[in-house]
Amino acid sequence: MTGLSLALANLKPGTGKTTSAVWLAHVFAQAGNSVLLVDADPSGSALEWSDLAAMDPHLAAPEAAFPFRIVALPSRELHRRVPEIAQADDVVIIDAPQLEDHAGIARSALRYADEILIPCAPSPIEINRTTPVRDEIAEITSVREQPARSAVLLNRCIARAHSTVDAREALQDLGYDVLDTRRQPGIVKGGFAKLRQLSATYNVPQSMLASRQLSRASVTVAVQNLFTLWVAQRSDFGVKLTDPEIRNSAGSGADPGGLLGYNQEGWPQLRRLLVSMRVTP
Repeated sequence: MTGLSLALANLKPGTGKTTSAVWLAHVFAQAGNSVLLVDADPSGSALEWSDLAAMDPHLAAPEAAFPFRIVALPSRELHRRVPEIAQADDVVIIDAPQLEDHAGIARSALRYADEILIPCAPSPIEINRTTPVRDEIAEITSVREQPARSAVLLNRCIARAHSTVDAREALQDLGYDVLDTRRQPGIVKGGFAKLRQLSATYNVPQSMLASRQLSRASVTVAVQNLFTLWVAQRSDFGVKLTDPEIRNSAGSGADPGGLLGYNQEGWPQLRRLLVSMRVTP
């Protein structure tokens, strides 16, 4: 029997519903729960992520990346069909589509879930967009046995910025419950060991130099950046580090909060073959 049913809903796309749903499913699964993730969005982003993980050759098994069941159910009958599908699951998480384009499906998800999260960035325009979602939740109450609980999940928060605090206060003034949002500091272990260079030098014998009026000549062959022997941390915020000497960040000058994704600033060190000759008259 399902103990917790939770839906993530918003008026617009691109608000972090799918990302939040997948992360929450991971958290509940790692806590030992049987989790069902319902991809109710016709775009199928969560299901696509699961398929990509299954095709990743670096994963020993697909369940290592998605340790829970995931089903696609973009249906207006979701609230009737999920109870049968989720009979053996402890937690059901629904990635609902945006209300403005798929209101029927989204309302069905709101009708089923006992807990509703509204992902919201700390910006005035997104705070304003939470009102239609709250209105939909209130309207759905009339066809539910008991009211659903709802709260705002602040996401895409910029570290050390006042915008998160201001957004929380604004949402609370509007009467919302706001979940406590904390951003993990980006502490990365930087230790590594590389085989930096191997080289061999051949000194030309004096017997070969006498006829050419040279006192010394040598040829050196060197190979640089062969491979990394050891690295203290192999990934940075879930992204595999290709080279421990390249600076990694969750943002850039144009994107200080990392809202556009993960950046690796620079190219990995390339393996190089060098041949040099030194001649002394």
